[in-house]
Amino acid sequence: MRRVESVIRDRLIWCSWLPRKIRRKIAKRLVRKASAHGVIGNNTFDSAFVFTTRINELHYKGTLLDAIDFDIYFYGAFEKPLANFLIETALALRAKTASGSNNTALTFWDVGANSGQHALLLSRYVETVHAFEPHPAIANLLEDNISRNQLQNITLHRFGLAERDTSLPFYAPCGTNRGIGSFDKASTAKGNRLVGNIAVRAGDSLDTLHHPDLIKIDVEGFEKSALKGLRETLIRSRPVIVLEVSYGREFSFASRRDLLGCLPSDYRLFTFDRRRDDGRKTRRRNARAKWNGLFSIKPFVDWREDSQDDLIACPKEFITRLPLRNAHSII
Repeated sequence: MRRVESVIRDRLIWCSWLPRKIRRKIAKRLVRKASAHGVIGNNTFDSAFVFTTRINELHYKGTLLDAIDFDIYFYGAFEKPLANFLIETALALRAKTASGSNNTALTFWDVGANSGQHALLLSRYVETVHAFEPHPAIANLLEDNISRNQLQNITLHRFGLAERDTSLPFYAPCGTNRGIGSFDKASTAKGNRLVGNIAVRAGDSLDTLHHPDLIKIDVEGFEKSALKGLRETLIRSRPVIVLEVSYGREFSFASRRDLLGCLPSDYRLFTFDRRRDDGRKTRRRNARAKWNGLFSIKPFVDWREDSQDDLIACPKEFITRLPLRNAHSII
């Protein structure tokens, strides 16, 4: 039986002639089995699950044992609608600066960059990318993907962003999702474990970096501290911000008003249209979006008690240019 499974794992999940949905189901079953046997929990790297692929013409190396990489391989990107929104926003910012400013160079800050999908993708649409990834093991993967593509416009920063310069306990993931590492101790409920203290910096103290035009923040419940450390940067640079909010967490925002209090006064909030009127996620639409990459956004009004949402904070002067939906997938 193990020999048969080995053949399936080593061959069928990589066979391009087999429909992708079928290969994905086979791979998901094998990943569950690998997890049950401790392959992931012991941090061993099973080479049979390693792959290289292309994301929007860029090389990416990953493993099917990680949930983010799994989606990159089978869907072409992780959270494809969000990735498309970031690209379309960069293109809209490009059009705005080209028509209304002498400085057309754009900068993207990827806060909580993980293994680098968004940093890699945006490197093709902006002049400068600053990627912040505090977890050393994950930062190494990002550095490898930068080198693999010989990208000169991505700078990797091996520290997190917070309200002030210090070092904090970091809780690293142990399961099938490398993207849930956090400075929030509550993340141990998801299986994270303490790996020691890691440096964090206030974004406002990074005066030598290019000021951001677009920021993505995904820091698993620590987003309030990261945003508060960017207060002066937001006033000065007025970037568009895509922010994953973890509701009901100790270090996140307590309310919509609390979030708005960390932004310049004329910023407006939007969210991706992923939920029904009763707050439940639209499962079919979200499942299709993994394949087609389509997104639509709407004004953000309702604050939730738990779960997570990707919110968009937009300066008043850019609202009319903010991409509200896409007709096709860029990636």
